[in-house]
Amino acid sequence: MSKSAWISAGKVSAAIAAVALLLGAVFQGQAQQRSDMADVRAELRSGFAEVNGRFAEVNIRLENISGDLVSLRERVARIEGHLALPMDAGTQANMAPETEEGG
Repeated sequence: MSKSAWISAGKVSAAIAAVALLLGAVFQGQAQQRSDMADVRAELRSGFAEVNGRFAEVNIRLENISGDLVSLRERVARIEGHLALPMDAGTQANMAPETEEGG
């Protein structure tokens, strides 16, 4: 093999090695990017799960508040009903008379 053929073969080998290194770097970068994206997805899923959990807690609290409001409305209606009852003579007789305080 002639000297120029050796030089040419060396250049080809160097070019192949450079391409191999470049491809290796590209593949490594892609693998790192996939890993990073998987990490981001995991963080997002975790964050969404946390937010969904908080919404569930808030919904439970709102349901409890709603139930409490219904109960309060019923109590107020009963109280209003009791206050609206006409007083019979016995009830009026048992009431303390109003007195005026004077000097």
